[in-house]
Parts: sequence; C-alpha cells; structure tokens
Amino acid sequence: MYRFALFVPLAIGLASPAAGQSYDDVPAVSHIVSFRDLDLTTTSGTQELDRRVQAAARFVCRTPTTSPLIPFMYARRCVDGALRDAQPRVANAVDLARRNLLRASAIEVAAQ
Repeated sequence: MYRFALFVPLAIGLASPAAGQSYDDVPAVSHIVSFRDLDLTTTSGTQELDRRVQAAARFVCRTPTTSPLIPFMYARRCVDGALRDAQPRVANAVDLARRNLLRASAIEVAAQ
C-alpha cells in the first residue's frame, strides 16, 4: 500500500503538463532561416543550411514547462516533425540553387 501511495502522485505529476497547461494549447511557432550568405551548390553550404534548420527546429520546439520527462518527449516529437516538414523546402532550395534558378533566400521552420 505504501509503494502505491508514492507511485500515484509521481505518475500524475509526470502525466500532466505543469500548471494545468495542455500541449495542444501551445501556439504554433515558426522561425525564418536565412541562407542568403550560403552557396547551396557546395557541400559545405548545404551542410550549414542543415545545421541552421536543425537549430531552428530545436528553437521553435522548446517547451515552456519545467517537468523533465513530458517536455522532452514533446520536444523530440516536435523537432522530428519540424525537420520532416522543412526537409522538402531545403531539398527544393538546394535543387534550385544547383540549377541556378533560386530566387528565395530563406525558408520557414515551424513547430509541429
């Protein structure tokens, strides 16, 4: 009985967002990643763009709570979704740059 009494508050604390906040209520956040200074026809340019997109995904997916487990799981899922969503735009920018048709100089990375 004593073990159960300790487990219940722990389970409830880990299963619910801090201060009654729902992760569905978190507003969508996005960040513009500029590549104006990069040459996307080179490997180093595309690698730097990938690093910037990954950093932007981590930035837009940071969570406002202090609970260690749930925000980590939410953030990981969010980052994966943001990267998956941005990947076609990155590939398109690289393809257009290699064909000398690129007109844009930034892409948007959004929290998923």
